[in-house]
Amino acid sequence: MLGLVKKGEKSEFGLGGMLSKLTFTRLATNLGINVIMCGLKSASPITDALNKKTGSWFYAQKSNLKNRQKWLASGSITLGNIKLDKGAAKAVAERKSLLTVGISSIEGSFAIGEVVQLMGEDDIIIGIAKTKLSSTELKKQLKEKNIIAAHANDIVLV
Repeated sequence: MLGLVKKGEKSEFGLGGMLSKLTFTRLATNLGINVIMCGLKSASPITDALNKKTGSWFYAQKSNLKNRQKWLASGSITLGNIKLDKGAAKAVAERKSLLTVGISSIEGSFAIGEVVQLMGEDDIIIGIAKTKLSSTELKKQLKEKNIIAAHANDIVLV
């Protein structure tokens, strides 16, 4: 019987490193990079994987990110998502400042200076950014401005 495994624990099936592999696979495909995951025990594992004889392929998603954003994201694990409304998404595309009023939701927990993904209303990544506010401070400001109803009791952390 399969049981739930807490984050960071290794199951009886040896899936301890799979979380890291899938995290970086998601990051790479979001950046427009194809990923092949394969074992290395055969005589020519890389050639076999490239010829689609073994391994699992994860195909790149369309990426509108600029090279600097890809570089920033590739060296960092994104610790959260900030979902933007249409107006804020347009401002970010025009390289203008992102104001709190343009944020529709926050996922994750992050500190000042950490890297987050900026998401459009359609859940497509439109940017990568270093934060000037922590998720806690950002949520506080959103509540104070009544952008998020007080009874919603915070944004769900993932």
